[in-house]
Amino acid sequence: MIIEIDKSVIENLELIDDNEIEALINLASSRARGFNFILGNKTHLLKLSQFSEFSRTTRSTFNKAATDQIKWSNLLKNFNFRVRLIKNNVDIFETEEDGVNILNISLSKFLFYKIDYKPSLIAENLTDISFYTHVVRSYLKSKNVVSLELSFTPVNGGGSTTKDVVIEHFKQQNGISICLLDSDLKIPWGEYGETANDVISVLPNQPYAKTMILKSREAENIIPTKILEQLSKNNKVFKLKVEKFKSLSSIVIDNERPIRYVDFKKGIKKYMLNTSCPKTNKFWQDSFEESNLLKICKTQRSCTTSNNCKCLLADGLGTDLLKSTVEFLENNDFHYSDVDDYMKNEWDFICGKISPYVIAPKRFLT
Repeated sequence: MIIEIDKSVIENLELIDDNEIEALINLASSRARGFNFILGNKTHLLKLSQFSEFSRTTRSTFNKAATDQIKWSNLLKNFNFRVRLIKNNVDIFETEEDGVNILNISLSKFLFYKIDYKPSLIAENLTDISFYTHVVRSYLKSKNVVSLELSFTPVNGGGSTTKDVVIEHFKQQNGISICLLDSDLKIPWGEYGETANDVISVLPNQPYAKTMILKSREAENIIPTKILEQLSKNNKVFKLKVEKFKSLSSIVIDNERPIRYVDFKKGIKKYMLNTSCPKTNKFWQDSFEESNLLKICKTQRSCTTSNNCKCLLADGLGTDLLKSTVEFLENNDFHYSDVDDYMKNEWDFICGKISPYVIAPKRFLT
């Protein structure tokens, strides 16, 4: 995460109180441990490096931050979120400058909100976090950002209990956080699922708490095809299943990609054509006809619900699909250029949203 020191902190530095001194010491410690970047005017940072109230270690860290400015300042401007530490004792507030969202936090409240902690990534399960951060690494590499580290605390929401985890996180004031959520959208014009809506409903009126909600149904819908092909390379049955989903991936209906809203884990059933909404029925009818999936099932049996529908147009890829994907990413190189064209905009959105929270410098311990 990027923490910028405003010039107001440096003005009348000799008048800051003990709590504010401790905040700056902890900020330096977070930089030394590789948790957060420190940005600021080089002259101001050098002034902090000479402040007599600090230990040698703290002064050395601010000196390191000052020399880092040439290396990092321009690069870090490309990220759309940062924290700005200000002297005024005011409530947290947000501003925007040149497309960058800036969270302004008073120096006196820095420790109260535990801003020196690693930022937290909260998700419905830890596998989601591993998946996103693996792809974020490849995204940063594609931008020639190769000397950064990722620093964050993964927080397991436990599926439907994610709301409760988020509430507790805020209650404990455990620092900056972003909650990564599946949309659970089953059609393009549908509504978010219960978990996403629950989290949105309990977010406090505090800008240090953010969410990132998928535009597709869930994480499985944006696994790059090249990874699915690699996972199925030595499994003929799994390969046939993947091919059915691939047949749908090229289909565009009313400027929407149906592949983004199907259930990759459980598969596709014909009951999706028999809802109470004519618009939904036509969307899926056109989708399955164009992809030739309707030819697979000839049965005339009732298919009005998932339970009574025996007409499977595409077999599911299983509940361990995302776990298998993470294992693949842990053991193989993945290039961001291998992301499918149709999901590129979504991956750019996701990586652009997560990256500024997790980017960090290498550890600097004296």
